[in-house]
Amino acid sequence: MGEKEREKVEHWGQGKSARVDVCIPVYRIDPTPLIRSLFRCDRAEEARICVCDDGSGDPQLSETLRSLLGSHRGPATLITFAVNRGLSVVRNTFIAHSQSEWLLFLDADSEIITPSFL
Repeated sequence: MGEKEREKVEHWGQGKSARVDVCIPVYRIDPTPLIRSLFRCDRAEEARICVCDDGSGDPQLSETLRSLLGSHRGPATLITFAVNRGLSVVRNTFIAHSQSEWLLFLDADSEIITPSFL
């Protein structure tokens, strides 16, 4: 099975442009606090929130991510790998799927505390 066949890509808010793609790799951690902190940023709707679940295999996490990304005022992308492929593959996948001029890589356990961050 080829690499592309093992990834699933879902999009929300297609047609909306973004100034920056915020890339969040996830493996067995819930990034809900980070994503909610991004939603509170002054210009959140200008950011495409891109999350890659790197083979966590947790259906509840997948549903949580779909719900969060579906509620974003701007565009969002969820990439899901069937098996863990590692951070370098995840970052290269973000680059391949990016649609903005700028990329911002954040860790899933981070949290944004400054509303003007974006």
